[in-house]
Amino acid sequence: MAKQFHLDIDEYQASTYLSAIRSKRDIVVLWMETIKNFLVGQPAVGPKVSARLTIHVDKMSRLFCTSEGGKKIFSVGFPFSVSFGDEQFRFLSREGVEIDSRVSSNIIALIGSKEIFGTQDFSGFIDPILEMSEYDPQLWTLIRELMIAEDGYIRYDWDEIRQDGHRHPLHHLDIYYSSASTFKVGLGTQLDQSSLMSILDLATDCHYLKPVTG
Repeated sequence: MAKQFHLDIDEYQASTYLSAIRSKRDIVVLWMETIKNFLVGQPAVGPKVSARLTIHVDKMSRLFCTSEGGKKIFSVGFPFSVSFGDEQFRFLSREGVEIDSRVSSNIIALIGSKEIFGTQDFSGFIDPILEMSEYDPQLWTLIRELMIAEDGYIRYDWDEIRQDGHRHPLHHLDIYYSSASTFKVGLGTQLDQSSLMSILDLATDCHYLKPVTG
């Protein structure tokens, strides 16, 4: 049975999700920030709400972030099992590593600082991980999982500023995030979050693409 977990977040929390995603490093930080936000469990209310996070777990497991009144929605795979009991979330990696606030903070400290990705040699990459793994033996297992996990980035955009006919349609999907791979799929109308979920959900009927005519 499908499960959905929602969390409204404020402008400060949303800054992680609204910043441009350019690399796998950004995705890993985003995953960890999401886990931290749900573990803290303090939703924004009223005018402080800047975006909504939704974790959808079924045949697909995905994170959705909706902002600007639905004008921007993006989704990435969410390679963790999620459970909720005794008023608390629990997150496990596919290999059974539990990710709590301490673990997610350690991952962000390693990945988010660019310390290991900015290095020019192998020792500069592995030494900080080994050092932290002395206190948390499962950290390397988790980092390896995160680095090889498929992220499946896709974003819906209602872009009135850069609209340019069929080159940059008003409503479109951006698929992938790197400049080497990204491309757009134009849409005839606005998508809401449930429609994007339907497109991505393996349990629903397929949607169809058609070439531009005229």
